[in-house]
Formats: sequence, C-alpha cells, structure tokens
Amino acid sequence: MATLEGPDVQASDGESDDGEDIPPLGENDNIDAIVESIWVQMAFDIMYVSPNPKDHRKPAYVLLDQEARTSTTPATFQRSDLTGIFRSVLYRELTSSQWETVVFDSFFPLPNSAALKRQGFRAASYYKKWHHLMARLRRRDIVVVRNELRRQFRTLLWVPHPDTDRMWRTRSSMRGFTRLPASSTGPCPLIAINRQALQGTRITLNPPIDDVEQGEMDEEDF
Repeated sequence: MATLEGPDVQASDGESDDGEDIPPLGENDNIDAIVESIWVQMAFDIMYVSPNPKDHRKPAYVLLDQEARTSTTPATFQRSDLTGIFRSVLYRELTSSQWETVVFDSFFPLPNSAALKRQGFRAASYYKKWHHLMARLRRRDIVVVRNELRRQFRTLLWVPHPDTDRMWRTRSSMRGFTRLPASSTGPCPLIAINRQALQGTRITLNPPIDDVEQGEMDEEDF
C-alpha cells in the first residue's frame, strides 16, 4: 500500500469517536504496519466475538475450538467450504456494491460514524484500533488507507452479515438467504457472501459428525 509515514500524517482533531484523546502519529510510526496489524486482528476478532446460543445446553454455532480460533487469519474468510467452521448457516450473496456499502463500511467505517457501540464490533480489538487510527489521520490519508483495506476486503469470500446494531446475527430463517446444510434446523449465523470473489464457486457446508450420528439415532428410534 502507499506509504503514509512521517510528520505529514497527523490527526485533524486528535479525538476518537468515543471522545478519548488520541496522540498524533509520530515520525517513527509505520502506518503500513499499523494497518496490516488491524487487518490481521480483524480476522481473529470476528471469530472471537462469534455468538453462542442463549441456551448453553445447545451446541455452539461455531465449531472451531479455542486453538483454531486463535489461528484464524484472513485466509479463513476466503474458504468456500465452511465445513468444520459452522454447524449451519444462512448465507446471502451480495453484489460488489452491496459488499462495500453493507459490509465493508460496517467493518471499516469512516470516522465519527457513531458506530463504535455496535454489538460485537465494540468488543473487537481491531475495531477500537481502527477508530483510534482514524482519529490520527488527515482526511486525504483516511481515503488512502480505506482504499487499501477495501482492496484487501474484496479478496474475502465471506464474513458475518452485519446489521445496523451488531456484527453477528442469528436466525432460524431469513428471506433472501440460503440455508446450509439444507436439512439443518434452528437458529444459525447469517453470513454475507462476496459474489465477485465467489466466481462461480459453490458454498458448501457438510453437517458435523455428531449431527449425522444424532440423525441416524433418531431414524433408528422409529
């Protein structure tokens, strides 16, 4: 990405969206490294703040164990096979325009967007770092940084489908969404699919082994 290091990269007001005073970038601050760390942290945080059923007796929506979650990278969100990641999902394909306005703008909003308190996002470390960075950059540098992240975001195949007040949503059904596995039932996460990155590839999700075994047991009961 374009280098934005040096004294020319400064905040216009030095205050984050939550009112916290933020020191300006110094001559030794490497903006490329800061942006890269935010990008990598985002992938980890998405899984870190993923939802669980309100009834703790029910199985988790996300199948990744703690070790697998800590190993999450942007490449995780470039996989078309969601087997082993989710128990079930509802997904919706988005156009390039929707991917940017509905999704990218939610994950990397402009400064002073009043989005810091959104559920899921507010618990994400990357999101706080992003707002702090936005408070330290001049307007023209904000455009450059967001354009670089937008370019990287376009390489992702899927992310949680955000709502106006949260990162993750769960539903049993949703108009315009496709369910995987088709035989699954009950609430599950909603995810957004980047149609441009999909390029004709199919989204797949095989049921977890314990669900298959439970289904076989249920059939035997009859």
